Amino acid sequence: MLRDRGYEVGVEDLGMSLATFRQTYGDAPDRADLALTAMHTVDESAVQVHFPSDPRVNSQTLQRLSQIMVAANVVHAILVVPELPTTQAGTVQCPRPRHRAPPSPASVAPLPPLRVIPPPQVPPSAPNHPPGRQAAPGGDA
Repeated sequence: MLRDRGYEVGVEDLGMSLATFRQTYGDAPDRADLALTAMHTVDESAVQVHFPSDPRVNSQTLQRLSQIMVAANVVHAILVVPELPTTQAGTVQCPRPRHRAPPSPASVAPLPPLRVIPPPQVPPSAPNHPPGRQAAPGGDA
């Protein structure tokens, strides 16, 4: 995903087999150990990818990750989580990282709140009918 968007990703990471992954990280890796930073090939911006250990990300988790990003001077991040964040996590205001040339105070605006994109809804499975045969108007045949 990162390489497709113009970020540098090591060849050894792209071609890593499951056996090599398990040898490197173990059978049940700590999700925090999987975090990485990638640089863009054109504009030299960076993105951090985080795998928070908490199954459901809350505001404290986002504040901690925000501090990591500010310290690394990174403004883009991808969070890989098994569940949607809490509603409180969507209200966290992340501070801006340090810039190479400090902007004037009048031009600095707070970052917008976190935008949560829910996973797509999977429609209920359709009844199983033989090819060429449709369901009767009154129900499933």
